[in-house]
Amino acid sequence: MVENEAIRLTATGSRGLAVVIAACLVAGACSSEGEPLEGDAAVWITTDGLTWARVADPNLGGPGTQQMTGIASWDRGLVAVGSSALHERDYDARIWLSEDGTGWRMVTDPNLGGPGSQFINSVAAAGTGLIAVGNSDEGGDLDVVVWTSNDGVEWERITSPDLGGPGDQVIWPFGNPVMVTDELILVSGMDNDHAAIWASTDGRAWSKVDASDVLGGRGEHVISGLVAAGSGSVLGVGSGDLDAAVWTSVDRTTWTRTDRSVFEAPGGQQMTGVIATENGFVAVGDSVSYEEIYFLGRGAKETSDAAIWWSTDSAHWERVDRLEELGDQHIYNVGVLGSTLIAVGVDSPDPRTGGLFDAGSGSSRDVDGAVWMSEDGRSWSRVRSDSLGGENWQDIFDLAELDGVLYAVGGDDYEGVREP
Repeated sequence: MVENEAIRLTATGSRGLAVVIAACLVAGACSSEGEPLEGDAAVWITTDGLTWARVADPNLGGPGTQQMTGIASWDRGLVAVGSSALHERDYDARIWLSEDGTGWRMVTDPNLGGPGSQFINSVAAAGTGLIAVGNSDEGGDLDVVVWTSNDGVEWERITSPDLGGPGDQVIWPFGNPVMVTDELILVSGMDNDHAAIWASTDGRAWSKVDASDVLGGRGEHVISGLVAAGSGSVLGVGSGDLDAAVWTSVDRTTWTRTDRSVFEAPGGQQMTGVIATENGFVAVGDSVSYEEIYFLGRGAKETSDAAIWWSTDSAHWERVDRLEELGDQHIYNVGVLGSTLIAVGVDSPDPRTGGLFDAGSGSSRDVDGAVWMSEDGRSWSRVRSDSLGGENWQDIFDLAELDGVLYAVGGDDYEGVREP
């Protein structure tokens, strides 16, 4: 596995970014000796989007480090996914189950571990069961791994030649990269420098969609969010060559990239998650300036802003104004509670820390979970709640609704990224 390369969680800018995100940020730890940092998985709940409470459950913590990166509702309650570590550079995929969102239990299954490190980055209901996707570095580089379960307790690890290959095949640790229909399961991510989509009719046999001419190009490309776009079509969002990017398909096989000039802007932008609404689509992500892109240990700093785009037809997009704030903000995903759109991510409000992922300063970081809400997808407001913050590091990666309550998951009390 490549270590200690790019460590920027904004627009894709180097091949090492995907590796370090999976190895460090998903697990909540990155250090020179590979020793895991202390941290607990975290769950927040809300019934209105404005008032948030932190779930107090000892099963979300324990020795070493735990992090939740995905959550989904299904017919037995809620399932959350992520990773944990007891020993240096040895992370295992993790799954937590809950019937009501307040009491959680961690699943113990040998198929979630193995040689090297395994991470689960996203989960979705599929029929009466579940499908989870992530990565493993068992072969020396990153390959995509799929896990399936009928009951949430016993999991089968699925490997397929098309899920691996030379170089790194990566499922992004944020966004909504899994889309399930009655006929097909689609998973999106990155294969080396190209965006990638894998398809399966049963969750077991997988093939990579042959569309490299559209999913690649100059620079790096990734699709981190998928959503049904009506009449059997699909919309995917991500980034390409440091610009936000949107792809569409009417048959789930042939893909077209939306006019790139729609997203051309100074600096770099990426979309991470997307949702379909009654008025069209809303995509979330962040934006950063070129000169603020940096590499681990070179002492530069990065400042980014949350970014949200909306579209009525998937072809024409507008970016929401007035999301800029002091410090750094990133939005990882977007969901809905009733008719209200909720976006989640992180905020580092103190600019003296030198940027959210400034690894060269050696300063401590005050990073809090962050929430934004909107009634129409065009006008957004920031939600302020003490329960979203705390000492050191809190992040919110994903969210899901169950019986009128919204649940958000992430991690708590991480010390952030350490200098190598």
